[in-house]
Amino acid sequence: MATEIELKCTTSLPGLDQARKLFMALQVLDSKQVTLVNRYYDTPDFQLNRHQVALRVRKNNDQFIQTLKTKGESTGGLHQRGEWEWLVPTDSLDLNLLQDASWPADIDANLLKPAFATNFDRTQITLEFNQSEIEVAIDQGEVSSSGQMMPLYEVEFELKRGKVADLFAIARFMAETIPFQVSDVSKGERGYFLGGVLSLRSAAELLSLANQSTADAIISNCIESWVAALDATYLTGDVEYLATAIGVIDRLLVSIVENAADFGFHNPQLADWLTKERDRLDKVASRTRERFDQDIAQGSQEAANALIFLMEYVTEES
Repeated sequence: MATEIELKCTTSLPGLDQARKLFMALQVLDSKQVTLVNRYYDTPDFQLNRHQVALRVRKNNDQFIQTLKTKGESTGGLHQRGEWEWLVPTDSLDLNLLQDASWPADIDANLLKPAFATNFDRTQITLEFNQSEIEVAIDQGEVSSSGQMMPLYEVEFELKRGKVADLFAIARFMAETIPFQVSDVSKGERGYFLGGVLSLRSAAELLSLANQSTADAIISNCIESWVAALDATYLTGDVEYLATAIGVIDRLLVSIVENAADFGFHNPQLADWLTKERDRLDKVASRTRERFDQDIAQGSQEAANALIFLMEYVTEES
């Protein structure tokens, strides 16, 4: 089993093109272009989804790879989870391999069937960045389920070797020139959403999470609420989630910016970043009607900088 440590972002199609040029100009250890065809599996009543486990078979050029990912945990937007991978001869599941992983004991693997698909082109760039090795995956494609489709414009950073601080550093480097939105929704969860089985927390629940935080948890809970609210806006087009994101930013401005010394950091740009992002979301809220609103997906440089700064603070404190 490997432990996957990654940071996921969504952006626009122009943002993907910019990201390819940006990272290919750094100290590249390896790079390649691949087309990935992925079939995800679950039981007819979606027991894997309820356990927050993902199982897929991926075609990577001429290879087939079976992957199982467990729920893991997210700390301030940084993901850590268990992952098992096996080479398999065809695009069919090998159920025997699941015995070597953390397969949920109460799920009958014989009931598994295809649930949805994700198909995308990936630019994979392995970098020597500071003292770390970081893999950058730039993905363009779509998720499809039940006759519906959702576009994918994602950039993922995965720490292969080195320090978590360098994962945040490379995200800050991207935020200098490219707008993006930190995301906590996987490709698999997007597939489940299209299939009508992904349960989202309500806008009111997310705002309550931020507002009822104790002093020690204000930042981490606000990050969680903010990211989840924008993810939900992108998925549903519901402007109530935008109002939640704005409310969370207000909470941050009052509780963190005005009392920054209590949290042990000083960043004179934080209030400006947050204020500009609040103004942007106000404007987006006035016109958001479509499910896949690209203004939400691409985020902003201000939001990216603010979130990465706060995420790194939470990670260092935990």
